[in-house]
Amino acid sequence: MAVVIGDYSFNGPFSRPEEVEETQGLYVVLAEDLGDEESEPSSELEVVEVGFANNLRRELIDHENQDQWNVLYEGRLYAAVMYADENPSVSVKNVFAGIQPGMFAQSTALFDPDKEEDDDDENNDDYEDSVICQLSLLQSAIEKVAV
Repeated sequence: MAVVIGDYSFNGPFSRPEEVEETQGLYVVLAEDLGDEESEPSSELEVVEVGFANNLRRELIDHENQDQWNVLYEGRLYAAVMYADENPSVSVKNVFAGIQPGMFAQSTALFDPDKEEDDDDENNDDYEDSVICQLSLLQSAIEKVAV
């Protein structure tokens, strides 16, 4: 799955650090938007932190701000990552300039961790699960961020 934030596509969202590879790259910590007393929760994810790590999994497990994130954000936390070896031409400096805490992204999949993924996605004709629908949702999230 993918998460688009600003002009960049990241792998994720990951709800458990064990899902992230132990390799070099960029990470974005995302918080689930639970809404407030007057509004419903949304599927948007707020950018909490952007960083670079030599070992992404270890950084997400041992990050010095982890306790602060849990206090400030009531919803679940996720991570989106961009592996350096898969994106050698991406400038870390440009990503840091283009993605800031407070921005929003809409992921194509916030999975229930207890639910198994359907391995037969190619035969799924349900529009809501289609790539076209997911890309449409991502485009609307990008447009919200650009405004």
